[in-house]
This record gives sequence, structure tokens and C-alpha cells, in this order.
Amino acid sequence: MNDKLSQLITRDEIDEDLLVVDYVAGRLADEAKADFEARLRDDEELKARVAEEREFRSAVVGPASEAMPDAAAFDKLRDGIEDEPVKRASPWRRSAVAAVLLAAVAAVVFMDAPQQPADPW
Repeated sequence: MNDKLSQLITRDEIDEDLLVVDYVAGRLADEAKADFEARLRDDEELKARVAEEREFRSAVVGPASEAMPDAAAFDKLRDGIEDEPVKRASPWRRSAVAAVLLAAVAAVVFMDAPQQPADPW
């Protein structure tokens, strides 16, 4: 039983992993960042974990962040649509969509209904 307990991940290891992720993501407060970097200077295992997280983050987040438009693109889009009036769908179009949906539901219900066998006599 003792061997199994020693193989479990401890809360400290989880906290350490979260700390590494927050450090690489730049989410640590200044004091916590300074403390972490002080530990990082002396701890080779921690340096390896940070390098691994940076590699993972660049593979996963890097391509996605490059595809995101910058703030100027959002501003241009907002300025382009800000003054346009909202166009509502025609009531006839909504009625036509409702009729088609009703017909589709009716078809499914009637197609799925059990068939009575023909009277053999």
C-alpha cells in the first residue's frame, strides 16, 4: 500500500505544475515571479519543466495567436458595422421556414407511425 501512495501525484507537484504554467504564460505577480526566478536559477529540474512548457505552449498557442487579428482589425470591423441599421428578416420568410419545419416534423411522425397490416379477407 505504501508503494501505491508514493506513486500518486502530490498536491505540491500539482501546485508546482500550475506555477510553471502561470510563469510561462506571464500570469505571475511581480513578487511571485521574482521568487520563482530565484528558484529557477538553482533548480535544473525546474528549468527543464519550464523549457518543456514553453515548447508545448509555442506548439499549441503559437499558431493560434498568430491567426488572431490585431486590435486595429477589430476596431475597423466595429467602425464598419456600427452605423448600419439592423435588418430584420421578412415575416414571409419566417412563415415559410416555419411551414417547412412543420412539414418535415409531420413527415417524420407519419413515416414513423406503425403501419396496420391490410385486411387479408
